[in-house]
Amino acid sequence: MGSIFTGYQTRPLEVEEFLTKYRDQPAPIVAGEFDDTSKHEDHVLYQVAKPVDPTVMSRDTVQQIYRTMLRSMYEAGGLGIAAPQVGLSLQICIIGHDPARCPYEPYKTIPGFPDQVFINPRITAVSDKKITFWAGCLSAIAAEVPFGQLANYQWLEYEALDENLQPKKGRLDHFESVIFQHEFDHLLGTLYTDRAKTYKKMGDLSQDEILDITTPAPADMPMAIGGYQIGSAIERFHH
Repeated sequence: MGSIFTGYQTRPLEVEEFLTKYRDQPAPIVAGEFDDTSKHEDHVLYQVAKPVDPTVMSRDTVQQIYRTMLRSMYEAGGLGIAAPQVGLSLQICIIGHDPARCPYEPYKTIPGFPDQVFINPRITAVSDKKITFWAGCLSAIAAEVPFGQLANYQWLEYEALDENLQPKKGRLDHFESVIFQHEFDHLLGTLYTDRAKTYKKMGDLSQDEILDITTPAPADMPMAIGGYQIGSAIERFHH
């Protein structure tokens, strides 16, 4: 059987193999190389994700990937996930939060927001105000990497495709905006560990610090999606 699409190079699994293996179960979260001396450019987490071509990839295939990613996100206790985190170099990311399913006590007090998928997302507008946020990552948990503090746009507007490969656009505020920017950064092929200068272990962060999305970010604090040109396609991003 040939590939279900042409032109994509996905590591470590071809999409058809990925779906065969994980169609009905969570896919494992790919761990990152967090030491600069061991980081490899061909590691899926450090590649600029490739766009999904709706003329080549079927809606059924996209929905299967979406369902598998969603299971993986909730199984791992995340509020978002990007396709590179499950080994697929594709421009697909998800955010969603159900406090009742979240295993981390500090996050249980965050108001829930619906599961949302973004395919080939593009950020079209952002707030002037930038806020601080302590970012962690599902791909960093196994390595026990501390949380890093980054500046984020308080709100943003986007254009993308939905799980039915139909165009959509909208606005994300507060936690939804912050979580989306973290996942968008994965699609750029970068991690918070490539940007943050200040780190703390989760156990050393107060609940107020973890939940704080109102403090203005200092001008010199690195941005969560630093280097991305607002309005541009992800595939035009260069590290």
